Amino acid sequence: FQYVRTNRNHGAFLAFRLAIQLEAYARKCLSQMHDMKNYMSSRAAIGHLYCYLPDFPDFPDDADGWRNVSPQILDQAYRLRADAESEQSTLNFYVAELGEVEAAFSDCYQACAKTGLAALAAAQSFRHAYGFKTYSDDTREQLEGAAGSEPNAIYSYEH
Repeated sequence: FQYVRTNRNHGAFLAFRLAIQLEAYARKCLSQMHDMKNYMSSRAAIGHLYCYLPDFPDFPDDADGWRNVSPQILDQAYRLRADAESEQSTLNFYVAELGEVEAAFSDCYQACAKTGLAALAAAQSFRHAYGFKTYSDDTREQLEGAAGSEPNAIYSYEH
């Protein structure tokens, strides 16, 4: 019985660590979106023009945890990472290959919202799977609100 309980604890601890990392990533996405809006609304006086997603967190190096976490969490975590890498690859293509900074800026803003919301959903799922309390803040509402009011690219300004 102790062996089973210990293994479940390894999986639960890994799921909790992943949830914390993904919640932090969602907040980074939101922060980047606010920074982009500030950049546009201030005509580049404050903020930054981002064309890439924030760096996706490195998953914990915890062999016992990965062996004992539920397959659904394993699937969801790695699928989310793959989706973020795919978005990043598309943005890189716009900038590096096509020189389309404006397209990358616009897509990056929406990708931040989409990836941030997906990260929050995964984190909530991981917490629920192991009975951890839900992390409650307004990140989800802010991401949804920011996604609905995309800033114009600087090249769109007339003056």
